[in-house]
Amino acid sequence: MAFCSLRSLILANNFVPVNWALYAKEEVVYELMDGVISILGGTWGYLAATGRVQISSNEEKSKEWRNKFGTTIKFISPFLIVFGLYRLSSVFFSL
Repeated sequence: MAFCSLRSLILANNFVPVNWALYAKEEVVYELMDGVISILGGTWGYLAATGRVQISSNEEKSKEWRNKFGTTIKFISPFLIVFGLYRLSSVFFSL
């Protein structure tokens, strides 16, 4: 077996068989970013609502925020994550 560099494998499109021209479309890039941002936002929101991520450096403000918005954010965050997964799946399965 001959030695090939990773760069040559990718350039030859043998290592990752993906048609990169499809990802260059603006709509696809927007949908990808929308999905990723939704998943990250939903995850961060859930972690903040459960107290695993601090909203502020002040513990009192963080606790006050959790008491005020925590229940609502805990309810909304999973829907935001599912929406992000839907956006990503619509991109990858429509190709």
